[in-house]
Amino acid sequence: MHCHGQSTTQPTAPEPTSAWVAVVPVKPLPAAKTRLRGAVPEAVHPDLVLAMARDTVAAALACRAVARVVVVCDDPAVCAELTELGASCLPDTPAAGLNAALTYGALAAGQAVDPRGRADAPEPETAGARRGGAEASPGSAGPSGGGVETSRGGAGGVGVAVVALTADLPAMRPEDLEAALLAAARAGRRAFVPDLEGTGTVLLAAPAGEALAPQFGPGSAAAHQRSGAVRLDGDWPSLRRDVDTAADLDAAARLGLGAHTGQVLCTVA
Repeated sequence: MHCHGQSTTQPTAPEPTSAWVAVVPVKPLPAAKTRLRGAVPEAVHPDLVLAMARDTVAAALACRAVARVVVVCDDPAVCAELTELGASCLPDTPAAGLNAALTYGALAAGQAVDPRGRADAPEPETAGARRGGAEASPGSAGPSGGGVETSRGGAGGVGVAVVALTADLPAMRPEDLEAALLAAARAGRRAFVPDLEGTGTVLLAAPAGEALAPQFGPGSAAAHQRSGAVRLDGDWPSLRRDVDTAADLDAAARLGLGAHTGQVLCTVA
C-alpha cells in the first residue's frame, strides 16, 4: 500500500467558461463506508473516511471550473474539517438518504453562503427534499431511497450549474475534474461520469435551471442514463476511481492519493 500523497498540478488549459457549484454529501463517520471496513484498523476507519472526504473536497476547491463546494452532512467533526478547507456545510435536513441529500444540497447551492462557511438552507416551500414537502418528478427517487426532486426545472440549483460528487475520490486531481466539467458543459444538459467499473456514478452534473434528479445507488450509471443524462466516458482515472473496498483503495493508491488519505495510511503502514 502506497501511503504518500500526490502533488496536484494546475492545468495549463484556458480558463473554463463555466463555474459550477459542487455538492458533496458525507455520511456521519460511524455509519460511512461499511464495505471499506478492514482496510485499516477499526479505530482508524473514521479517520480514513474523513481523509477521503477532505481530499475530495480539496481537489474540488482547487478545480478552476468549481466556484464553491457545498457539503451536506450532520457530523460536526466532518463539517468542521471541511469548512476549514473552504467548503460550506449544510445539515442533512431531509435525513432520507443520499439522493435526498443531494437534491437538498442542489437547492441550497443557489442560496447565499455566509462567511463562516454555513450554507443557508432552502426555504421550506422550495425544499422538495423535505419529507412529503413537494410533488416529486417521475423516477426521481433513486435506489438509495428517499431522493425527492421537485418537478420545477430550477431545482438543479436555482440558476446555477450544479455538480454532485461522491465523497470517496481520494485520488481525484483538479485537472481531471475540470476536463469532465468542460465535457459536461459541452453536453448542454444533465451528464454523468461512471466509475471505472462502469456501473456506478462518481459525478452528476446539471446546467443552470435543470433539475439534478440524482439516481445514486446500485446500478446508478444505468439509472442515470435511463433518466436522460449524457454518459461521459472520458480518460479521467483519478476522478473515476471511487473507493468502496480495500481493493479500490489499493487502486487509488497506485494512481496517487491525496495528502490527507496518504497521511492516514502512513500511520498504519
